[in-house]
Amino acid sequence: MGVAEIFRSFHPKVHGRPLFYFQDGRSSSEIENNSTPWMTAKWAFDPIAQDRAYALEKLFNDQISFKMRYCPDHADIQYNGDILVVQIDGTVCDGAPGHESLGLVDLYDMPAIDTWFYLTKSSEGRLLFCWIPDFVTQHADNAVDVNCVACLYWFVPSECEAESDQIVTVPPKLQGLSFLLKKLYKFLYRKSSPRPSLSRAGMYR
Repeated sequence: MGVAEIFRSFHPKVHGRPLFYFQDGRSSSEIENNSTPWMTAKWAFDPIAQDRAYALEKLFNDQISFKMRYCPDHADIQYNGDILVVQIDGTVCDGAPGHESLGLVDLYDMPAIDTWFYLTKSSEGRLLFCWIPDFVTQHADNAVDVNCVACLYWFVPSECEAESDQIVTVPPKLQGLSFLLKKLYKFLYRKSSPRPSLSRAGMYR
């Protein structure tokens, strides 16, 4: 089982159809060369279209409710990893980040749904915050490196200032991630324009 499947345990049906399905993510040349298989997730509908009946905001709240119901409460545990931010409305859907991340990121430049923990809006559009565990941060870093419009970037508090609007809140006990929310009170708008596509190597130089 690859990262595309591991981090998509929330998988409801929408209008009788699965929210997404999995297929071989390799190109035809990679298949011909017998490269290592990896899976990619394909959405049943455009998840970022704002005119959809099943809007992204509803999907976000539904997956949070799913986690609250089925995940144990370990609020005292802090997990190793980093926060990846996605400017949802800035994607160009070229597929490169999905390919380079081996399915952790999808066609719409969004990491797998199990990593989502915070959704809000700034003057630049909707922002989705994702918790990326250490053992797949390299997958995410590969996606950041090839993201041509810099809508994927690592959370860097020193480069951000407060500007929040229409926040979708998250219950603080969720999966021991409450400590992450404390980092976000000064976020929500990056000063730099255009934003740099920072890899982890660039962050820690």
